Amino acid sequence: MTLLIRGEKAYGEKQAETIKSGIAYSVAIKSRIFYSLIVFAFFMISVSTLNLFLPTYVTSIGYSVEQSAFVASAIMLGVTIGKVALGWLNDRNVSFGILASISLDILGFILLLLGKSGIVVPTGGRFLFGWAYAGITVETALLLRSIFGSKDLY
Repeated sequence: MTLLIRGEKAYGEKQAETIKSGIAYSVAIKSRIFYSLIVFAFFMISVSTLNLFLPTYVTSIGYSVEQSAFVASAIMLGVTIGKVALGWLNDRNVSFGILASISLDILGFILLLLGKSGIVVPTGGRFLFGWAYAGITVETALLLRSIFGSKDLY
């Protein structure tokens, strides 16, 4: 007598193939939307690389090294919360997730530029701009899957 956990098959028992829906890889790479997504990913990566230079920028506009490190921490907090929030938003509506990611990135950049009056404004801007990092790993993968499906996905 073999004890099985619910939903599992015995060793050697033939399992039904799961049919994955979507567009075949060979067709997808010939479409314009595929190359548009590559451009989208390129711009997301380009914007997120600004995060590497922000602590130096914050120091150059007159803040201390400690305040600059605090701003860098706000970026990482934005990345962490942004990944969870963007995943949740994209599960509901991919278009809204993309709009939220891009809008918060732009707002974060504007807040950084207005940050000469106090450290709270650039810190909040960095938190929002941290969503650019989150957008790279979350948005591009979910956008690809929502457009092309998961037919040729492992």
